[in-house]
Amino acid sequence: MKLVFYAPDGAGDKLLVAAVMAGAQRHGDSVLYVPTFGYEGVIADADAAACYGVRASSRIILDAYRRTGKRTLFFDKAYWGRGRFSRVAVDAWHTPASLMRGRDDTRLRAIGPELEPMREPASRSLIYAATTQTWCDLHDLGPARALDEVIVRLLIAQHPGRVIYRPRPAYAKKHPELCGEIDGAWLSDPAQPLADALKDCDLLVTLGSNAAVEARAAGVETLMLGDNPIQRLNGGRDQVARDDLFRRLAYCQWTLDEYLSGEAWADIKETLKGIA
Repeated sequence: MKLVFYAPDGAGDKLLVAAVMAGAQRHGDSVLYVPTFGYEGVIADADAAACYGVRASSRIILDAYRRTGKRTLFFDKAYWGRGRFSRVAVDAWHTPASLMRGRDDTRLRAIGPELEPMREPASRSLIYAATTQTWCDLHDLGPARALDEVIVRLLIAQHPGRVIYRPRPAYAKKHPELCGEIDGAWLSDPAQPLADALKDCDLLVTLGSNAAVEARAAGVETLMLGDNPIQRLNGGRDQVARDDLFRRLAYCQWTLDEYLSGEAWADIKETLKGIA
């Protein structure tokens, strides 16, 4: 199998690419690294293409390969344990349910997170975890702020309790002009950890923020409006379904050492054997 891996030219990106390359080679496969800026079209003899990170270039490159019927891998920050793990998705931004095999809880128990019992509603507050411009660029959704304003206003009109607008803290620090108050909503304190904010919340709504993963792990109901595995849990507090999904997600993220050793690549290849 020949994989072409497109990634930025940063040191951290190269570490992941090098680890994936080494792991693939242990299984007799090859990986060609191409800096993202070096993309010049689909490489005909490649079996699959990979990209790293939420950026418009990932959409352009992987969509081009998908149109030719080739398989794709998308690497990004992990669902949890960021800094230690990087996640990987097959043939989509998140591995489709049809390709996520049933799993036991061995890996979930080893790498976390601890899953709290699903809570019964106790307040009338909801949090809207805002999106970012890079996420909107990936999905070709236009200006992030305008989209957030539309969603928050719809939530205010339909929700009888308090609606809390929570920009992503790092994004708000970098782009404060895009993360100000929205009329009718409470503005979250960016310094407050999400875990603390969730204590007084019955529901977290988001387009694609990973905050939904943290909320479900904490036992808080979520409404995922965009593409994310947590979307499969919309409309309820089914703890059995939640726990099963987290068991599967634990096998969608790996450490650098696991990529390097080939353990992750062996699992990825098994997933690639499924039907997209």
